[in-house]
Amino acid sequence: MKQKKARLKQLGNIKDFREHEGKIIYPLSEIIFITLFGILKGYTTFKDLHSWMEFNKNNSTLKKILKKKTIEIPCRSTFHRILVNIPNNALEEVFREFFKLNVPLKSLDYDNIP
Repeated sequence: MKQKKARLKQLGNIKDFREHEGKIIYPLSEIIFITLFGILKGYTTFKDLHSWMEFNKNNSTLKKILKKKTIEIPCRSTFHRILVNIPNNALEEVFREFFKLNVPLKSLDYDNIP
């Protein structure tokens, strides 16, 4: 649980491209975080990811991690707009930091990477 919360905090460092910060209903870090869980579960299309998010918005573990009583999920078109506008380099930086802290270099066998 501690690592998940740390990951959520790291995702919070990604600059939100959306304007009108006071009016944002769906925090960027939460949308990315939940999306990553969906991808890890095997959902890869916007439609499938959105359906998975809708299905799991009442998941007690997600609520606990996000420290929320209710999780708001954007409509599919808003979800799509949010995901396509996330800067790839910012996401890559978060993942590089995660792997640097959590995967020992000795365990990586670069000679056997296809």
